[in-house]
Amino acid sequence: MRYSVDHVLVCGVACVIAALSGCENAPPPELSDKPIGFTEVTADAGLGAFRHDNGADGKKYYAEQMGSGAGFIDYDGDGWLDILLLGGGYWDRAPHVWYKSFWMYRNMGDGTFEDVTEEVGLGQLSAFTLGVATADYDNDGDQDIFVTNLNENMLLENKGGVFEHKKSSLSIHDEWSSSALWIDTNRDGWLDVYVGNYADWSPTRDKFCPEGGLVKLYCVPADYEGISSRYFEARGDGVFVERTQEAGIYHPLGKALGMAEWDFNRDGWPDFVVANDGEGDLLFMNNQDGTYSERGVQSGIAFSEHGEARAGMGIDIGVMDETGEPSVFVGNFSTEMIGVYRYLGNGLFSDRAARSRIGQPSLNTLTFGLMVIDVDLDGDLDLFVANGHVYPDRLVGQDKITYEQRAQLFENDGSGFFEEVPPSTTPPLEIEMVARGAAYGDYDRDGDPDILIVENGGPARLWRNDVTGRNWLRVTVTGTEGNRDAFGTHVRVYAGDRIQERRIRSGSSYLSQNEVVATFGLMDIQSIDSVRVDWAAGSSLVLQDVPINTEIHVTEGQQVTDQAGLSGVLHTNGGFGDSWAPEIVGAGGAFFDYDGDDQQDILVVTGGAFEGEPPLGAHPALRLFRNMGNGTFAEVTQPAGLALLRSYSLGVTIGDYDNDGDQDIYVTNLGPDLLLRNTDGVFEDVGQAAGVGVISEWSTSAMFFDANLDGHLDIYVGTYVHWTPEDDIYCSFGGSKVYCTPELYEGIASRYYENQGDGTFTEATERAGFLTGVEAIRDKTLGVAEMDANGDGWPDVVVANDTERDMLFINQGNGSFIERGITSGIAYDQHGKPRAGMGVDVGVVDDTGEPSIFVGNFSDEMVGVYQHMGGGIFRDRASASRIGQPSFKTLTFGLVLFDVDLDADLDLLIANGHVQTHIAQIVDGVTFRQRPQLFLNDGTGIFAEMPPAGLLAESFVGRGLATGDYDRDGDLDVLMVENNGPIHLWRNESQGRSWLRVELIGTESNRNAYGAQLHLWTNGQMQVRRIRAGSSYLSHSETAAFFGFDGTADSLYVRWPSGKESRNYELGINSRLLIVEDE
Repeated sequence: MRYSVDHVLVCGVACVIAALSGCENAPPPELSDKPIGFTEVTADAGLGAFRHDNGADGKKYYAEQMGSGAGFIDYDGDGWLDILLLGGGYWDRAPHVWYKSFWMYRNMGDGTFEDVTEEVGLGQLSAFTLGVATADYDNDGDQDIFVTNLNENMLLENKGGVFEHKKSSLSIHDEWSSSALWIDTNRDGWLDVYVGNYADWSPTRDKFCPEGGLVKLYCVPADYEGISSRYFEARGDGVFVERTQEAGIYHPLGKALGMAEWDFNRDGWPDFVVANDGEGDLLFMNNQDGTYSERGVQSGIAFSEHGEARAGMGIDIGVMDETGEPSVFVGNFSTEMIGVYRYLGNGLFSDRAARSRIGQPSLNTLTFGLMVIDVDLDGDLDLFVANGHVYPDRLVGQDKITYEQRAQLFENDGSGFFEEVPPSTTPPLEIEMVARGAAYGDYDRDGDPDILIVENGGPARLWRNDVTGRNWLRVTVTGTEGNRDAFGTHVRVYAGDRIQERRIRSGSSYLSQNEVVATFGLMDIQSIDSVRVDWAAGSSLVLQDVPINTEIHVTEGQQVTDQAGLSGVLHTNGGFGDSWAPEIVGAGGAFFDYDGDDQQDILVVTGGAFEGEPPLGAHPALRLFRNMGNGTFAEVTQPAGLALLRSYSLGVTIGDYDNDGDQDIYVTNLGPDLLLRNTDGVFEDVGQAAGVGVISEWSTSAMFFDANLDGHLDIYVGTYVHWTPEDDIYCSFGGSKVYCTPELYEGIASRYYENQGDGTFTEATERAGFLTGVEAIRDKTLGVAEMDANGDGWPDVVVANDTERDMLFINQGNGSFIERGITSGIAYDQHGKPRAGMGVDVGVVDDTGEPSIFVGNFSDEMVGVYQHMGGGIFRDRASASRIGQPSFKTLTFGLVLFDVDLDADLDLLIANGHVQTHIAQIVDGVTFRQRPQLFLNDGTGIFAEMPPAGLLAESFVGRGLATGDYDRDGDLDVLMVENNGPIHLWRNESQGRSWLRVELIGTESNRNAYGAQLHLWTNGQMQVRRIRAGSSYLSHSETAAFFGFDGTADSLYVRWPSGKESRNYELGINSRLLIVEDE
């Protein structure tokens, strides 16, 4: 793996500071008596340079008092919330030296932010910026930005972490826009846009408003005509069409400042509310046909309890009490209470401002930013409001109403009654501000929502929420059938005796963008009963056994993982902010039948923690899930004897090394490896006794294979580099520590263990020819695969090395090997340079009958494709196969060949994900999270990439990849393990073709029959499969041979590792065939 760094420093462990990340599973906390507390961290976080410019220079233009917004956005997809601040603008004076229209700050993951405005393409854009709304409008996997301005609006398309101003119909109107709302009104999977417009004003039409005197004062909203907001419908091709009139959304009075979305009548279609300044608020109910009916007056939310229009500013919606019905909160002018409207059903709302106990304390404040959030993680939504007046010179004689005002926090008692938190409780609430935009997001990933505020004509403020001693859950979602942001999705958590509900949505607050995550406070609850996700597209999902104090990611269409009982199964890389090299490697998984019931079970390698770092609780090295035969799995880690294993686990290979009929496990670690002997479904670590678990080094992929064909499985163990926390190398980019390139570390020679047939192994690395002079200490192996390169019946070994040449070990027919990587043509790329080899697989992909080697490489390196031409020579066919170019921008780890569509040829699936979270800032078009890619074979070794739809449109930090037919329907399903994230089980639903599964049991050969080669003839076509362990990346796939075809199968030929041959002519279709050697 190659990484971009700009500074290298060798140092000891004292150079590394551990920063505990709260998004890992944590032990239950002790309940705190003082849960509410904010800390002002603006300067320490690196945001102190920002200043908002409202254009003021004495003219008192009407627009000067509107302020601007702010947004939390993960623009680079690294899992950390970045911050976008809008700088406002100016008219006919020179700009301040510090002025910028946009201020983008990248989250460095250590509590600080770095100004990357120029790097992300926003530095040269100029506008009088007001509001921000982010969404993945083009469903391409990254967050785009819509900015409302005091002139033409802007759609900023995210292209790998760099933004491009996209000219569209959204930006052709020279109007005063305010907030904006992304919303999939017609549920077609493409986000539409509602753009709030304010008043018909410009500097040339500014009015002189002296209020009876000769000195100009700021005008009031009634002095200007409003302008209608606009609605734009997405066509799905990047084009938006205005349909304001046709959709029933046109409203001439205008003066919209805030808007929020909800499904009030629970019909599955998004409705929305608009807060207007001095005009009645609006409620648009969806007619389920792409049009709306406005029901503000009829519903009871348009006016105050006295029938008067109020000065609506910010707005938000949430379920605040046990009724389960949403309440709408609207920030209003001073002398006007904050509006509190609870939905009663049947399209009606009740005004609860006074009764909720929010009304009276809000009479003297003017509220702009407004958010409902569970500040104290006690399981109910509280109300936070950012206040500040608009008339610095109209408040004479109003002793209780000031220009600068405190923010207010109203704590919910769980029944919809609120108590204002005294400002003395936490110092930031005592700060007087001219606040405007406000947003929330968990920027430090500790589970509680932090707060971001922008002052009009002043600084930004970041308040870190320091709740301690309370449990929580965060849920992120990704849509595949609906819009990718999954806007319109409801998430409910059932825990204890309570139900909490959140909605994934755009809009809310004032001119600002909140994080798009459902956060649930759990107080002292130690377990969650279930989580229910109701997708915007209409389907539902219920998750069981969800852990607390963690963030889970749920993808629409990935219900298989959760329905199978695998939700909440996570890999952890042990990272605590140190950027230590092993954190990027990830881990693997396996399909195998551990208990002999003819069902494929699942083993997940779960990573671990570093010595001396905060422990990750009861974190076993492995988790084992038994296939129940009904599409679900039950965890059996403890009864299988695996629960007490502790290691920093990485890779896995499966094989019956003692030929007793049970499948044993070899686990590679950062430290001594494990050899787990299976006795009737219970595992015991016998590594040290067997002679394979005695060396502490960094192992990666491994494989069982019978190198000398004596009927006993030997082990090849790939090893990586010399690394310990004490000799970690310091590499930096932009002043922050990053992961170093492996070229800075010394590689270690891989190891070969020869099975003695008595349950023990002898290391025979050098004797077998696997030590190749100086190259032996530079292996840096990440992937290994077995093949018979020359067709002589003896197993050869392919090794993918990271930044060192790949290797091909040819068996000499006696269990010893000669390395032929260079002479065979697989060692280097076409320019004679080594690549960053990761995963590897081998298969016959065309009608030549010759094997091809596939190697996953780094971004800016194609996936390697080497076809055997005979005579031990391979030809590089990456470009000719049409895999090369589409894989150029991806970093490929897991890599498997299998017949995904049962059409009689092997296809290629690759799992991608980068190692550097900041890569989008360095390389155009390369992202941290990346899509998997599926390449379909046309039968001649020419591949076509499947379009990115469904699961292939989702982005992951992919690592391990394995295949297995867990549901026994004849097609191979997929298991993928994310680095520091969840596992994913993808069910293959290919239909309409015949299939045959062939399992072999060796008697003279090793019992797994590893090394056997099968040839199936169907309709005059020959398919070749090989029984083997290894391949892919850190993972193990089901070892039976799978064949897909049309019609019937003619004959099957098997060449056993022992050299024996067998032929079968009576073959069924859609069947499972078991062949025992010599029977």
